[in-house]
Amino acid sequence: MSALGGEGVLRRDERLSVTFESGSVTGCAPIRIQSESRCLYWEGILPDSYRERLLDCLSAPALADVKARLIEALPNLDGAFAGVAADTKENTAILFHDVNGIMPLFFARRGHGYKVATDTACVHQGEMGDIDHAGLFSYLYLGTVLPPYTMWTNVQALERGAVLEIAFSASGEKRTVTHVSPEVYIEKQKVESAQEAKKNLEESLLRAVCDQSAGRSEVGVFLSGGVDSGLLAAMLRQHCGKRVSAYTIGPWGERSSDLVTARQTGQQEAVHHREYFASRADLDYLPHVVAALGQPNSDLSALAFYLLSRLAAQDGIDLVFSGQNADTCLGAMPYVAPLTWLALVQRWIGPTIRNGLLRWLGLGNGLLNSKRLGLRYILSNWQGDLLLLKSQRFDDYANMVYRRTWDDSKTVLERRVKETMLPAASVDDQIILADTLLLESPRCLEAMFLPPLAHGVTTVFPYYHPAWVEAAWRVPRGLRRMGRWFKWDKPLLRELAQKYLPAAVASRPPKSLVFPVQQWFSMESIPSFVSFVEDKSVFIREILLPKEYLLPALVAIWQWNKIVAANLLLKWLILEIWYRVVCQGDRPTEGIGLEEFLNWPLWSENVR
Repeated sequence: MSALGGEGVLRRDERLSVTFESGSVTGCAPIRIQSESRCLYWEGILPDSYRERLLDCLSAPALADVKARLIEALPNLDGAFAGVAADTKENTAILFHDVNGIMPLFFARRGHGYKVATDTACVHQGEMGDIDHAGLFSYLYLGTVLPPYTMWTNVQALERGAVLEIAFSASGEKRTVTHVSPEVYIEKQKVESAQEAKKNLEESLLRAVCDQSAGRSEVGVFLSGGVDSGLLAAMLRQHCGKRVSAYTIGPWGERSSDLVTARQTGQQEAVHHREYFASRADLDYLPHVVAALGQPNSDLSALAFYLLSRLAAQDGIDLVFSGQNADTCLGAMPYVAPLTWLALVQRWIGPTIRNGLLRWLGLGNGLLNSKRLGLRYILSNWQGDLLLLKSQRFDDYANMVYRRTWDDSKTVLERRVKETMLPAASVDDQIILADTLLLESPRCLEAMFLPPLAHGVTTVFPYYHPAWVEAAWRVPRGLRRMGRWFKWDKPLLRELAQKYLPAAVASRPPKSLVFPVQQWFSMESIPSFVSFVEDKSVFIREILLPKEYLLPALVAIWQWNKIVAANLLLKWLILEIWYRVVCQGDRPTEGIGLEEFLNWPLWSENVR
């Protein structure tokens, strides 16, 4: 892989930052190309085979042509990149980034022009009054801040698959955003046979790993112990001829099941394999992770990738492969099959009857037990059920812990999700599309791409390669489930894995990266945490209810669902750290623990 005209690795000290207004463009970037009135500022990495295609788009004679070519080309380009193309004669600038939004791009009005950067710190003015409520809700609801929102009212983020044109003229300024149509995913003709589908998946994945490892003799793999990352390690070794170093985290320490199958893959492929045994003590790295992210993200994959990429950097590995997105593209997320069948059931019971039964049975928002919750899932709308799952049942506890209501922001998000789903006909395709564009990929990509950059390590994602995405979208529902009704666990990919991986790995049930947060944030830690919120927190006490309400609420939520309660404490903790690190400039220092950083004993016991 190669950056445009430069090294094929991203560095945190080489970031894009551009200021432009009518007749003037200034800035810095890893790559800067200037020709008469045209300026191109660039940051990113993409396979060599796609570099010329992107340069062709950016060299169009007029910026209107640049924009048109980008919209057409972006869905077929692999990589993580962002840039600004500006022309002082046309008084126009084009902002763009990769179609998956892996490389973020932020912009803000500054004076008579704009400031654009890939790092939020370059564009925000971190004052308390500048916190954006829509961005804050997005984080509290989904664990990430969805573009175009950011955590600041005066800063926006370029949306996934968007190209923004900003034009200055005598009559004023005009901003026009154009999105890549979701139809580029769903218009693919479905294949008819399992053999053809499996062949397409294999060929496209081989193409992806070869494209992304081109020019390298040695690469790394974040090896989870499952099928997705195992296939990458095997293909890189067997077909691309690379030396492979594998990195596996044991989220539950030495007894983590992930380690067993990861070792089997590592032994078969004779890779250099390093393991990291996680513990609660690793939360000491959260300030460093948050600093690398720039915005709050509660996905602990960010911590895992930060820790593993540090090992990779120690080994001299600066390009590491991730298996993220195979489950999403193939409809193998655990809720896709149940919601697909639930939607069929709900069609037989009209919404009027279902809503009446919900009211009569008292199945509104609240801390319902599992039986009553299951009944509510059946009687509710499946799209609402999806959001309830993705938000870890936010609606059931929100009025117990927050000072304000979020109804308006939630209505906007619900409408956005429904509009995103519209182009897809089947329920499973609608869920996959919503996960790809809004509910899953944005959070995961941010968590897995940005923290490794702090160690000089670039993460690449073969399952986001356009060839793989096209092959996965062409798999019809019948082949996604292959006779399984309520658990679609990538049967075609598992059959393919039997060709490359040990049998125990190929047949391993899908398992997400799950940390024991309910052990790290036990019931006993709640009083100390609530006291921290009341007496020591800088930001989260402004959004949470006072101690006399918050303490009994958290105890009740823990007794209802300890995983939801523990993740809630983690989410708030990350938000507080973010405010201190990013807004107040309290930068983390190596060797300083989390409790020392916060100046508060979060846990009543010392054992970690």
